[in-house]
Amino acid sequence: MSPKCPECGSTHLHQRDEVRSGGSKGPHLLPDLGTFWSSARITVVICADCGLVRFYGCEDARAKAMEYWAPVSSTPDPSVPPPLP
Repeated sequence: MSPKCPECGSTHLHQRDEVRSGGSKGPHLLPDLGTFWSSARITVVICADCGLVRFYGCEDARAKAMEYWAPVSSTPDPSVPPPLP
């Protein structure tokens, strides 16, 4: 069974592995999770039908996140707008 897009249910998903999560011309998507010389790697998945893009951090970045990033709070921050429907 093929994976489905969580937004539209399409099975037309495409991925690119081992993409750098930041660089000189774009934002650092996973700050502090790479090494001194390179950004953390991510897998990018896009739905060809609705355009939803999802990013998945590599195993090393996920392990470092537990040490360097704060856990998500169960209490919403009132200064952050709610997600779009």
